[in-house]
Amino acid sequence: MQYASDTTGFKKRSKGGSAFFAPRFVEDTWILGFGYSLSQDEIYDVLDIYQDQIPETTLRRSALNTRVTYDTRDFKWDPKRGTENTFSAEFVGGPVGGNVHFFKPTFTHSLHIPTLTLGKHTLVLSNALRWGLVREYRSSNPVPISDRFYVGGAETVRGYAYTGEIGPIQGGKVFGVANIEYKIPLLMEGRFTIIQFALFADAGGAWRGTKDVNLNFGRSLNNLKAGIGFGIRFKTPAFPIRLDWGWGLHHRPGEAINQFNFTIGSFPYSLVPLFLFPPFLWGVSVSKAQIAPKRGAVIATIDLERIFQAYPGTKKAREEMEKLILIKENEIAAKRAEIFSLVEEIALLKSQAVQPQTAATDQSGPPASLFAQNQTGASTDTLTGAATSQALPGLNAAPAPAPTAVLPAVSNPQIEQKEALLKTKKEELKRLERDAEKNLESLEEAKTKTLLAKIYVAVKELAEEKNVDMVVDKNAILWGASRLDITEELMRRLKTAMIERE
Repeated sequence: MQYASDTTGFKKRSKGGSAFFAPRFVEDTWILGFGYSLSQDEIYDVLDIYQDQIPETTLRRSALNTRVTYDTRDFKWDPKRGTENTFSAEFVGGPVGGNVHFFKPTFTHSLHIPTLTLGKHTLVLSNALRWGLVREYRSSNPVPISDRFYVGGAETVRGYAYTGEIGPIQGGKVFGVANIEYKIPLLMEGRFTIIQFALFADAGGAWRGTKDVNLNFGRSLNNLKAGIGFGIRFKTPAFPIRLDWGWGLHHRPGEAINQFNFTIGSFPYSLVPLFLFPPFLWGVSVSKAQIAPKRGAVIATIDLERIFQAYPGTKKAREEMEKLILIKENEIAAKRAEIFSLVEEIALLKSQAVQPQTAATDQSGPPASLFAQNQTGASTDTLTGAATSQALPGLNAAPAPAPTAVLPAVSNPQIEQKEALLKTKKEELKRLERDAEKNLESLEEAKTKTLLAKIYVAVKELAEEKNVDMVVDKNAILWGASRLDITEELMRRLKTAMIERE
């Protein structure tokens, strides 16, 4: 699988095998499945900018799978009525081996409702809900990025790239997706649909954890994002083919607002029998930005990758961001030092509370150890039952009750007070780390918007001077070339503008 791009950041290579047993019950409406899979996944060719977030590694993945499905659909590839509900769980590692260990439950619901029938043509409203969670058994073994959830693309929220535009670039540990389609048959053969038109709306998100889930729509990392669009479906004797055009409604500046997707399989899952196709067709899905110039338009190109590398504002913004990160790291380190100091104090206080002070001295009298021994009136003969009574000069000769333990140097309320303070400090540390991450993300997004705005202004001014109708990124052109490349002029203008404005 090729994922290495400026929005995906890595490539993945997998090899292995699996076996799954899924008998059907109660007139084929219930399916209970069990299986086992063993694979080796290699993450490689990670882009330099994502090296800290996505490690290059080789994973040995051993997993037990279970699934329960209730399915009343009338036709699996093109249902007109019925519902499907599936709960599945994957147990990876632990007693079954491998070097990754986590638990991954998912839930899927789909419902198909016939709304209108015109002769042989039935218009169908379909919707789907999906939810998933993945959690490691131990924090020392994080979930690999290849087993996290990615939202975007043909199978989830159309109008967005597979990764990098919805949720964290390294994948989420929680995800939720909702889809709705209105399907209109255009060509029928008997009771089967051959060509079908569809309108759709999708929404979803991926998050680092349950605490980060945000069900408000927006453009930030933790917000839900939505897309709308239309598509054409072709039914062949073996499998359906989908062509979808999706527009994202919550894109950040610089992202392509629409995507084209080609997929084998029915929505919301492309479950084509894999034995029918060679490996290079498994899960085929491609996307590209849509460009629709008017006839006779003058098109100019720019090399955006080269501009971002040479743009002086980019380097300065990165340096400023690194300084801010260093400041936040120092604040967090100081708070951790306070917690470490408190932990040491509490340990010392507890030690003093449970250990007798055999070496403590009283300034107004003899050594405490000698005083304790003579107050009990016991010598070494006490071990044999022959105790002798002694008294020190100037003290009452009557023996006092023998203390079983010397009182602690501090009282329990002092320890409780320190522990309460420690708990408060730990909560402050968590809050500081969480706020620092959110603030840095907001600052980075604001700086990115500023840089892109300056590039946009410069491109617009240059295009007006050159009487250009459209400016596109030369790296996004699938075929053809423009005779007018304005990259050099744009770089000179940006350099001058940045010297004047910064």
